[in-house]
Amino acid sequence: MGHRKSKKEFYDLGVHRWIIQGSRKMLDVLLTHLNMTGIAIIHEIKSASEISKLKAELKKIARWKEEYSGNKSVFRNVVIKTQSLTQTSVKSILSKIRSSTEIITLECLTPSMTKWAINDRRIDLLSFPPQHIKSLLDVSAVRLIKEHEKYVEISMNHFINILPSQRISTFRKYLEAFRRIRKKDSRIILTSHAKNPLEMRNAVQLRSFLKILGFNDDETELIIHHNPTSIIKRNLEKLNPNYILPGLQALTIEEFINQLQKSEQLEEEEE
Repeated sequence: MGHRKSKKEFYDLGVHRWIIQGSRKMLDVLLTHLNMTGIAIIHEIKSASEISKLKAELKKIARWKEEYSGNKSVFRNVVIKTQSLTQTSVKSILSKIRSSTEIITLECLTPSMTKWAINDRRIDLLSFPPQHIKSLLDVSAVRLIKEHEKYVEISMNHFINILPSQRISTFRKYLEAFRRIRKKDSRIILTSHAKNPLEMRNAVQLRSFLKILGFNDDETELIIHHNPTSIIKRNLEKLNPNYILPGLQALTIEEFINQLQKSEQLEEEEE
């Protein structure tokens, strides 16, 4: 008998809140139908004055997760809309919410904001409106994105909810940006930004969409499965209260002694 292939993890890291306003059973049925491992719920913030309201919303999701007994994962993705924000305001928001959400996405509208966001470790995803993506994602920005382990978020809604007359020009802008990103390990996250069930997509549909844009099999595998899973695992580790550095956690005295004893036992067995 052959071995069964392990199921690949598949996340949509950008879904609006409607998805948890129904029953928990509905969530399980929908995500099972899409063969989806989990989702991240979008929480937008446009002003520093909204921080208190945002933190209250994030706590509600945390309580919802505690009460949820299904087998799907639910995370939080704070999307910082920067049109009316200064860099100082964004820093203030980040300092107050980073420990309360699994993912942070920053909307990039200017070259200076893009460069700063790439260098800030608290930011995970960079999003670009269609009219800005070609100019802001230049060769230098793409190189820095790889070096600083950031990802570019591409929303399916940018392609679905646009006028037919604008569709060709939008595709052209993205295609040029994609050509640059493909040379640097395809550091892309594809999200739905779904506002209803009909806007959600399964992995097969996303794969077909990426093939139209010119991505090969290995690249689609990275974008659909590896990249989202990598972000989730990395950030869950960082949110652990004992986290210090990648692969390094603080230990209590008891834990340290236990590990020391296990190490000594292994050394004795080897001898």
